Amino acid sequence: MEDELYKVGEKVPKVGTYQCIVCDLIIEFLPKHIEQGVLFMPCPLCFAGTENGPKKPDEDVWKYIG
Repeated sequence: MEDELYKVGEKVPKVGTYQCIVCDLIIEFLPKHIEQGVLFMPCPLCFAGTENGPKKPDEDVWKYIG
């Protein structure tokens, strides 16, 4: 099964747990986040998804893990 990967700025598609593919930080999005149309943010730990991070904003940063 192929991992579902997402970029910074994309809308969080479903409730669940997501992991930074660079530093393995895990974040959870709840139903209220989906209802509010929350977007994926840069990783607050390793800054992946920013110009200063190991992954740039146009690269996949978050992986759906369940």
